[in-house]
Amino acid sequence: MRELSVTAEWNSLEPATQFLRSAAVAAGLPEPLQNYVDLILEELFVNITRYAYPDGQAGKVDIQYSVPRPGLLEIEIADQGKYYNPLELESPNLDLALDDRPVGGLGIFLVKQYTESIDYRRDDGWNRVNFRVSAESLLSAT
Repeated sequence: MRELSVTAEWNSLEPATQFLRSAAVAAGLPEPLQNYVDLILEELFVNITRYAYPDGQAGKVDIQYSVPRPGLLEIEIADQGKYYNPLELESPNLDLALDDRPVGGLGIFLVKQYTESIDYRRDDGWNRVNFRVSAESLLSAT
């Protein structure tokens, strides 16, 4: 398992993205599918910076990954911010016209579509989002 710790702030998104990009390469995901890993990370990371550490608190984000087999990537993104489970958000009603939809929720909806599995748990003061991404899950979602 490889791990990276970064500060929960916008300028940490780039090193976090590079870290998971190297994970996607290690898993043997083709270049176009690596972009979906970037999108998943960005959505989850932005939610942490917005909701886990309100009022400009300095916090950290730990990112771990493993490659159990070629084409499969297991990732955990964890923070010690306030409780926030992004998976509790209701899926947006895609049948509504854009102007009739409430703002928000589409990013997490896409994260759920692109992952093979995803779960949240609050563990000893940590928010932990674990997910699996495979070439198969990404190809079937696109």
